Amino acid sequence: MTMSAHRRSNLRVLAAGALAGLLGEALLLLAVQARTLEAGLRSDFRIVAALEPGLDAERRGVVEERLLALPGTEAMDYVSPEAAVERLSAVDPAFSQSVALIGENPVPGSFEATLAPEAVAQAAEWVKSAQTLPEVAEASYSAPAARAIVELQFYGRWLALLLSLAAAGAASSAAGALWRAWRAGLAPGALGRSAAVGGLCAAGFVLGAAVAAFSGRPSAGWAPGWPPAALQAAAAAAAWLVGFAWSLSTDAGGDGARGRERRAAAAALAMLVLSVAGPARAADARAQRRELEALGKELERLRAEAERYRDEAGRAEKDMKESRAAEKRLQSRIGALRKDLSEADGRRRSLGGKLAAIEAARGEARRRLSREVKDYSRRGPLLAYAGSAGVLEDVVRRGALRAKADYLEGVRSVRDRTAGEHAAAERKKASLERKAKAGLSELEATRRTGALAQEAYETTSRRVGEAEARMRALEESRKALANLVRDLEKRESKAAQASFKAEPAVHPKTLPWPVSGKVVSAFGKKRVEELGTWTIHNGIEISAEAGTQVRPVLAGEVIYSGPFRSYGNVVIVNHGGGFYSIYGHLAGPLQPKGARARPEVALGVIAAGGGKVYLELRQAGRALDPMKWLKP
Repeated sequence: MTMSAHRRSNLRVLAAGALAGLLGEALLLLAVQARTLEAGLRSDFRIVAALEPGLDAERRGVVEERLLALPGTEAMDYVSPEAAVERLSAVDPAFSQSVALIGENPVPGSFEATLAPEAVAQAAEWVKSAQTLPEVAEASYSAPAARAIVELQFYGRWLALLLSLAAAGAASSAAGALWRAWRAGLAPGALGRSAAVGGLCAAGFVLGAAVAAFSGRPSAGWAPGWPPAALQAAAAAAAWLVGFAWSLSTDAGGDGARGRERRAAAAALAMLVLSVAGPARAADARAQRRELEALGKELERLRAEAERYRDEAGRAEKDMKESRAAEKRLQSRIGALRKDLSEADGRRRSLGGKLAAIEAARGEARRRLSREVKDYSRRGPLLAYAGSAGVLEDVVRRGALRAKADYLEGVRSVRDRTAGEHAAAERKKASLERKAKAGLSELEATRRTGALAQEAYETTSRRVGEAEARMRALEESRKALANLVRDLEKRESKAAQASFKAEPAVHPKTLPWPVSGKVVSAFGKKRVEELGTWTIHNGIEISAEAGTQVRPVLAGEVIYSGPFRSYGNVVIVNHGGGFYSIYGHLAGPLQPKGARARPEVALGVIAAGGGKVYLELRQAGRALDPMKWLKP
């Protein structure tokens, strides 16, 4: 190939690079424009969740927490009914006049939710989830705006894909051209210059791929992994081309060995670029998954804790209010009755004028409602394209129209009632006098009931204290009895202790009962109703008549006989092999310590006043459930 032909080849390469650069600039301009439009639409995109009327601040806080917990929620703003009226009155001054005509604000409070960019595509699912909350009356959003945002996100990702693929393709084409030139026998110097030009072109495409790959976050429903991969391939090709040109310059100088070494280094550098990003991305993904799982668990824990605190606060508030509610209600009712009684005569005289005023208000309300219905029918189709303000206006207008229609229906009912109320005014006055007198009598009775309730509360508190004391005594006795058995076990030889097995040397369901009776206290956890808590029973209690003989479940040696804390008189029998049986609530005479216990000989009798015997079985210091070893 001649020098002029080589120059023409280089000019063609440069011209192709310039055209590719212009095309890349155009694509980048389109991508930036798509992102700008998307940002503008998202800045005004809101989902309006209208609340049911009558929610207090605490319930609104609960609703806000639940809405924030929905997937994709980025922020939440509360719009009070007053703020909504001010916002809509700025657009339509007649709106405030309509609210004033109704007499009370019919506009509901609402939350305006801002979604994350990747969650806009799931706006419909978000609305369905929000409407499952009983406190949310209606949730609305602009479907055309959401669709436009999702489409712009798609176009932005598509342009980034084209830029990255173009960068990778250009780098590969440059590498292929150099390879074909080398195979055709191009002079080393000329080939080095071509490689340099190709390397510069590849570097330019690498920069374009970087801009496209990191131009924005992926949209919902499409989170591709190709931008890093395309950037990685372009960077590897650029590294190989630059290294190849470097090696050719060495070959032209006559040092072929060094040129081969540099080509090998270039290939190694390209392989390094290809191998680094994959594990890093995988590690990042694992770390993000772990962080997401941890955040999810922490969020669930905080929700459960907050819900528990709210329940406890609600119960405490209910208990506190119920002690005074009856008396306060009666006092309020008596005051209202007295006030109504003083106003009854004046109301009777004003009923005639009220009827005329109702007719006038009804006519004016009907005219205003007619105008607003016509205005809504004209503007309704345009509200879907007006962003969050249009969604809020649409929700409020529909609510206002419903409220005014209900208002007119109420006016008609009031008009019909007014005539009857005028005739009933005299009867109501007499009825109010009787009710006031009855209310005073009921108030006195309620005060007496309150005194009895206070006395019952004090009695219950005293019983709770006594139950706590009993529970502490039982717990201390249980621990002391377990310590006593362990001390007795320690007195045996180490060889005997080493021979203890995990289970007794008897078969389950074979031991005789110490007395014939009914189990009144089972083994294991037992609920103390007075305290609302649980205690642990290491044995069972069997009911029987006082004086009934108590016999051992198995032959053995009596190692303890005498009184022991809340168990009364206790006898402990060692059956060998680490197996012990304990009998409580006994009366004398008791089998003495050191005596040989046999099933046919009584250890003692059930004490008077108790009517039950305590039985506990232990193996190697561990409490056993007697029901698993006694005969059925």
